[in-house]
Amino acid sequence: MPRASGWLYLLLPLLLAGGCGDDDQTISGPADPVDGGGAEVGILEDIGSPTDAGADASASSDTSGSVDTGSPPTDVGPVDVGTPDATGDCPSGPGCPCSANSECDTALCIEVGEGKQCAQKCVDSCPDGFACVNAGAGDVLSVCAPLFNWLCDPCTSSEPCKDLAVEQAACVDRAADGAFCGIPCQNDAICPQGYECKSVKSIEGASTKQCVPKPVDASDEPGPCACSTLATKNKLSTACLVQSKNEKGELIASCPGVRTCEVDGLTGCIGPPPAAEKCNGADDDCDGQTDESTCDDGNPCTTDACDPTKAGDGKEGCVHVKVDVPCDADGTVCTDKDVCVSGVCLPGKALDCTDTNPCTQDSCDAKTGCKNVPAEGKGCDDGDPCTTADTCAASKCIAGPAKSCPATGPCILGQCDPTSGGCAWKKLSASCNDGNACTQADACDDGFCTGKAVNCDDNNPCTADGCDKKTGCSHSPLNAPCDDSNKCTMQDACKQGLCVGLAAGATALCDDGNPCTTDKCDKAKGCAHVPNSALCNDGNPCTTGDLCKAAKCISGTNTCDCTSNADCAAKEDGDLCNGTLFCDTSKAPFTCQVNPATKVSCSKANDTACLVATCAAKSGKCALQPLADGKGCDADGSKCTVADACLSGVCKAGKAAGCDDDNGCTTDSCDKVKGCGHVALIGSCEDGDACTSGDHCDKAICLPGKPKNCDDGNVCTIDSCDKAAGCVHKAQTDKSLACYSGADGTKGVGTCKGGTRTCQADGKLGPCVGQVVPKAKESCDGLDDDCDGKTDVGCTPVDFRFVQGAALVSGGAGGGKTLRALVGGGGLAGSTTGDKTAASMGAYAWLRSWLSK
Repeated sequence: MPRASGWLYLLLPLLLAGGCGDDDQTISGPADPVDGGGAEVGILEDIGSPTDAGADASASSDTSGSVDTGSPPTDVGPVDVGTPDATGDCPSGPGCPCSANSECDTALCIEVGEGKQCAQKCVDSCPDGFACVNAGAGDVLSVCAPLFNWLCDPCTSSEPCKDLAVEQAACVDRAADGAFCGIPCQNDAICPQGYECKSVKSIEGASTKQCVPKPVDASDEPGPCACSTLATKNKLSTACLVQSKNEKGELIASCPGVRTCEVDGLTGCIGPPPAAEKCNGADDDCDGQTDESTCDDGNPCTTDACDPTKAGDGKEGCVHVKVDVPCDADGTVCTDKDVCVSGVCLPGKALDCTDTNPCTQDSCDAKTGCKNVPAEGKGCDDGDPCTTADTCAASKCIAGPAKSCPATGPCILGQCDPTSGGCAWKKLSASCNDGNACTQADACDDGFCTGKAVNCDDNNPCTADGCDKKTGCSHSPLNAPCDDSNKCTMQDACKQGLCVGLAAGATALCDDGNPCTTDKCDKAKGCAHVPNSALCNDGNPCTTGDLCKAAKCISGTNTCDCTSNADCAAKEDGDLCNGTLFCDTSKAPFTCQVNPATKVSCSKANDTACLVATCAAKSGKCALQPLADGKGCDADGSKCTVADACLSGVCKAGKAAGCDDDNGCTTDSCDKVKGCGHVALIGSCEDGDACTSGDHCDKAICLPGKPKNCDDGNVCTIDSCDKAAGCVHKAQTDKSLACYSGADGTKGVGTCKGGTRTCQADGKLGPCVGQVVPKAKESCDGLDDDCDGKTDVGCTPVDFRFVQGAALVSGGAGGGKTLRALVGGGGLAGSTTGDKTAASMGAYAWLRSWLSK
């Protein structure tokens, strides 16, 4: 319920000036009738509660389980609004106690401090805590109205916070702490001690600047409000939140509560205790939902539900049912159709990423799926049978050199056929080489070079014999029992391709650990080690095909890029900034790698906005290098310049920021830190509409004034208004007006009649056309020429003849006075004398005059 109706808006500059003497700073509001005459501001005689009508402002007496935030500190107490001394005779003079407007000489009873008193008139000043405002009662009335009546009182809407001098007061939203009344301000000067002017949100969500208590700590949040005497008397209250937090101080849930001004001050937030939601049939976190999202076990292979009937003894009633549905078992898209089986998510079949393109390398990325990247340099077939060594480039197979059909060959001669890709062969009969190391005695046979299979059996039970078409016979060592045909050994076994055993009856092996010797035993001489020519391993990971010779393992072919750092010197690129190469021998085959420790890293300590330390490739030294001209930077640390940019390594300030918002209702300025600012002005303005007048600024907006009156009083123009040109008066020629210039009372009498004036192209009325005005003298014509209601005054009628309707009326002076009327086919005749005819106008009147002679 609002404290006042018909309240007046008071401009903030008026409040800051502390007076109301200037007419242009006073705004009158609507007035309500009082006692059958005059007017009054709508001050309600019953203050009531600031809470919504019918709302119960008191909290429940049952506080079990509630989280009581306790009474707030009272660093900022209630503001003493003061009471102007009585300046007139009581009980009706200014400052005297009152309960209704009718009890005051000023017809205005206002709330001040802890009670009501008759308003005190003012001109341009008032006591501290009061402002001189136009009350609008009866004649223009300015009174001292309190500024701080409701400051910091609990509230549920902005309306109860407003008063005669603070129409723009708002109920400030303090989130979980509740909502409390502020007063409008532009800076701290209007605020009482202990309060500051701050941008806040009203409980309705509007942005506003209000006086609020100063912070009591470093949080920058407004300090606590204390209950005023009126707030305690009326037990004002505000909605708040009872909050629950975990051990880390993180908010778990909030439940609505209420804070009330009691005798002991503002209570803590009284309401149900919030908690994390559980499956128990209750709304534990006070979010309006029950048992929501409480039973998720994190298993995609179960459907989770809450059955509160199964909850009890501190246990939740969660139910988890296994379901066989699609799922994601391994977090990768490289398996397809993962599925739940008996509550467990199992991976599906691996995704086939083959794209049938021989020039791409096919793989699968766990996040993005199949990847088919170009396989540069890979061999392929371009489909042309007459090209060879086709290679991949940019995911396409590029034709290699033309296929050669040599004039001579081991078994045929010929050229490549572009259709078939084959050569026109001439068969030869000669020895040849079929290129297969697994054949021997090769010879041409019907155009083909063939040979007999090579016997690769080395009769060594400790090798696996095989043949490679390129390298020929191979003998891979086996690890298996064997018989070395030496009766001096026992427990024979294959080692490195040789069959060796323990000396019979001896305590040590005859094996000397050398794969290049054949170990023997002589009963008389003991062990003997005979050199052999078997395959061996020289211990160098860079060699292959090592062979035994003279009881030593001789190195085979080298497969490593390098064996020492010196081998990598030839591969250097000449850039001293990207590091030098070394031979990486950590694993075979050995390769040349960049030594990370030799990479040059330039210190950024001396970098500026336009100079960056950069390493020179030739010298390997770091030096500051300018960035490209035009690169953005900040030359002066000011938001009042824009487009600062680098030029020859120096950050140059740009042009001044254009802060003109093209708004005549703001003062434009620029702050180096905050940038452009626009302060709202109060006064006249021009809204750009030529059809309004008295435009004025309000909250940085130019509001239109009253519509312009474009009526030029000319009936021959159509009056309108154009927003750009203003009033427009368009001539209309299709309009006519009745006119008559004769004497008053003569129009329509006798022969007199009105005429018509028509509008001309120049927008003016033309002359009166068709009118008949009175003649100066009556004519003996049977008509009322001077329009005085009398016909042919001074004339002597002789005879007459006229038609009236369907009757022929005639008469004459000879003999008697006879009146004859012919109507249709019949006739009436008779004589009359004196005034006994019934003629009253027109020809009848003339006839009556004639008959009366």
